[in-house]
Amino acid sequence: MDTAGIISVITATFNTGPLLDRAIHSLLTQDCPDWEMIVSPDDGADYTHLEARDTRIRVVRTSESHTGAGRARNRGLAIARGTWVATLDDDDLLDPSFIGAARAELQTHPVVTASTRYVDHTGHVVRAIGEAFDTLTIPVFARQFGSMHAIGRRDQHPQWQTTFAQDILHTCEAIDRAGGSIPVIRGASYQCNLRSGSTVTVRRDISEQYSGIIERLESGVPAMSKQGHDDTLVLFRRWRRINDLFEARSDESLGYHEFAQQLPADVLNA
Repeated sequence: MDTAGIISVITATFNTGPLLDRAIHSLLTQDCPDWEMIVSPDDGADYTHLEARDTRIRVVRTSESHTGAGRARNRGLAIARGTWVATLDDDDLLDPSFIGAARAELQTHPVVTASTRYVDHTGHVVRAIGEAFDTLTIPVFARQFGSMHAIGRRDQHPQWQTTFAQDILHTCEAIDRAGGSIPVIRGASYQCNLRSGSTVTVRRDISEQYSGIIERLESGVPAMSKQGHDDTLVLFRRWRRINDLFEARSDESLGYHEFAQQLPADVLNA
């Protein structure tokens, strides 16, 4: 397979079964065929049977398990062969035009991102972020309170850290490496499927985890430019504050993204 000019889509997976099949289907139905999928298990299971579905699907051979999404994605990155790298969580979907739209934008930019739509189990879009602006900076990202994944050149792509919120840190580092701003592709979105087992639903230590990241950023040597480092520190302080407000909400029927959707502008921008 000629891998020049394709996007390697890395999917870390952990016991998702039919949800992973949906993620694969969203790639198989892309209107642009220029992709490979790297499935990187983190549950010790054998996923090599997936390679029979399409020659563009490859599975990381590993017996490692419970190492975290960051390490699993890095195992996928190590064998990726495409010109560019993207991320697809095993319970999420890509719009049919995603690969084509990203590939077109990547002809003139080393790193891009796409808007994210948060969708509930009925298919209702609870919240969309990134659709109202053309470029993403870390300060703009800090006001989204949701993930927007970086898509970029493999030879310049950051590895994922092994901490909580490694996807957010990864996007911040990618933005910083690109000079502080990356385009948001038009006409395609990343679909994040909200479910009962999602992190913001089952975890009750998110503010504590954010505090740990803040402490490391405050005390450690910056892995980014000083401006990127400082902007990332502000991001996590802001996200911790909003999560504290979420945990203290009076209406516990509201999920995190419904809650964020209803926050007034003065709170979001403070």
